[in-house]
Amino acid sequence: MKILALAFILMSKIALSASPLASLSLNETRNSYMLSTLIEHLKLHATTPEQQKEVLTALKKLNENLASVPYKNFLLFLDTELTKSVLNFSNNNDDLDLSGNQITNAQDNFEKKKNELTEYTQFIFQRILTDFSPYVRTRLVFNYKNPKYQTEENRPKIRQIKLLNKYLGSKLNYLTSINTIKINRYMTRMAIDSLNKLAISSYALKFVSDSLPNKLIIIEGLEKAFQLTQQKIQEKPQNTSPQEIIKNLDVKADPTDKIDELIEDVAPNKN
Repeated sequence: MKILALAFILMSKIALSASPLASLSLNETRNSYMLSTLIEHLKLHATTPEQQKEVLTALKKLNENLASVPYKNFLLFLDTELTKSVLNFSNNNDDLDLSGNQITNAQDNFEKKKNELTEYTQFIFQRILTDFSPYVRTRLVFNYKNPKYQTEENRPKIRQIKLLNKYLGSKLNYLTSINTIKINRYMTRMAIDSLNKLAISSYALKFVSDSLPNKLIIIEGLEKAFQLTQQKIQEKPQNTSPQEIIKNLDVKADPTDKIDELIEDVAPNKN
């Protein structure tokens, strides 16, 4: 089992080191926490050439459309559009009516899993929990269906709880119910969807009247990333299954101690 675990870790490190997206970075004059963490997540988890090409195509459009947009407008646009894309990203459950206990359990679940999640995933997960938190603190989310609490004062708050459940309830429930591998896959789909929507909506800012006199590159390293992605598409896939890796390992003695050392060395959460 330890040899199998080592094989998977080695495969992960090979995939990361060979990722065409590794060269991507945000121009330091256009730094955005949301976009930066999204790109870093995709470097790790957009693993197929098709996903990588889709990411790069969207980022190229952002470079073309936002190059002359002032920084303040740039940040406002990103925050608004990325938030909208998260809210509108759907899964199989709609309008899930979360109970107060489900929300508090989700918070506990997040605390247990967060060290295995990317910074982008942590940010989105925590942001959803933060939106619910005022109604958890006041206990209204536990009691709002009780007629006793449906007062004139509480009606706007109850409407807000229902909106949160409509747009975020099913996402929070889903993220809580699956393991970290599936969480990162789900967040990868969300991140790519967000980039595509961002690229489309960015076109409206391309010709704004208060544009900068000189164009600025938003995302650097795109040309190299495109070249590497195209090479991967053209290359013949190699057999790098766990079984093949294990088959080629030369194990002449008990490898337990050495495997433990290697696993510890490449473990992602090592301090």
